[in-house]
Amino acid sequence: MFQSIKKVLSSRLGEHGILQQAIAAQIIELVKNYIRGRWGKSAKDSLRGVFLKQDTLEIMVSSSVVAQEFKLAEMEILEVLEKEFPNRVKRLKIFG
Repeated sequence: MFQSIKKVLSSRLGEHGILQQAIAAQIIELVKNYIRGRWGKSAKDSLRGVFLKQDTLEIMVSSSVVAQEFKLAEMEILEVLEKEFPNRVKRLKIFG
């Protein structure tokens, strides 16, 4: 009997406790790509750190101006995350 690779991989990662870390890495990469697509390379380069702690995504940037731009688009960012990863990220914390 054949199973899809996605199903087997998810099962195996879950068994070893790696699944949550893999999902967190995918969420972080999605946010970085979204930022680059919306604000350009300079905004992405100003990122100092993006971390997922439980249901909170923390974004650290080098500029308070960039932090304010991200804060203004907070709901938009959360909508993108909800679409790709339902119920994983409930709020953002943005530090500038």
